[in-house]
Amino acid sequence: MNECKVESQTALKNRLVVGGSVCVMLLLLAATIAKWLLWGIFIPLEWLAELLVIGFLFERSYSRYCCTLTDAGFRFEKKSFRRTKLDVPLSDVFALYPYRPALVGLVKFRRSYRMHSALDNREVWTLAYRYETSGGNENRRIYFKPSSEMLTALKQCLPEKIMAGQEGAAVAEQKTIQ
Repeated sequence: MNECKVESQTALKNRLVVGGSVCVMLLLLAATIAKWLLWGIFIPLEWLAELLVIGFLFERSYSRYCCTLTDAGFRFEKKSFRRTKLDVPLSDVFALYPYRPALVGLVKFRRSYRMHSALDNREVWTLAYRYETSGGNENRRIYFKPSSEMLTALKQCLPEKIMAGQEGAAVAEQKTIQ
């Protein structure tokens, strides 16, 4: 199998919405600064809240994500203020399914990672895998947005692990435990 690589995409509409939100927050911050300089009213919590929202919006719009599928497994990279890398061997994957907000009580995930851009218009998929720690195994999941080429490659290399939904993932996880 050849290497299949997917990078995050951003739609112009989504960039405009986030850019507008940042501009509104910058105007609010400017009003807070003016209030402090003109009238001497200083409210640290107001400053902190505005700076946190601006930082959050900037982080969401600035981040770039890359997902690479090789013969060995998945490699997820987040390029932002700090870099995050996750490697998942194909042998540890027990399910791959489209994301649905409904929770299934049979599978408990210890950690969840969001490795996709909020500005990307593609469908979110969930990669469920088992991670071995010193205390035993724990279930983890990664939310990502694959391209159609990657989904085709996944159907070829992991045909029995691509599920229709979370119910199928729960059944697959229970089978691997037994």
